[in-house]
Amino acid sequence: MCDAILIYEAFNIEQVFVVKYDVVGINGLDYDMVLAVDHLPSHDEKISVRLMGNLPGGPVGNFACAASRLGLRVAVAAGLGQDVHADAIIGELADYGVDTH
Repeated sequence: MCDAILIYEAFNIEQVFVVKYDVVGINGLDYDMVLAVDHLPSHDEKISVRLMGNLPGGPVGNFACAASRLGLRVAVAAGLGQDVHADAIIGELADYGVDTH
């Protein structure tokens, strides 16, 4: 177990506190667009794609969700934008019990 210092709101020093977690992930959050193609394009070839879905993920996000499902107390500290993709990432982590506050 580690003492994690989480800093919120773009590292606003006034909101620093210590919390106990088993695992703390740093950065490594992504929002993936899964696309399907009929074939891999050759050099300079333009092809059509089909959107299969949008998925929150990234190495830290995936690991944090898996660790939380195993019963560990997990937090993630990462810089995200303020848009629908960031909201989706935070929502997915929260659904798995990962602390993002």
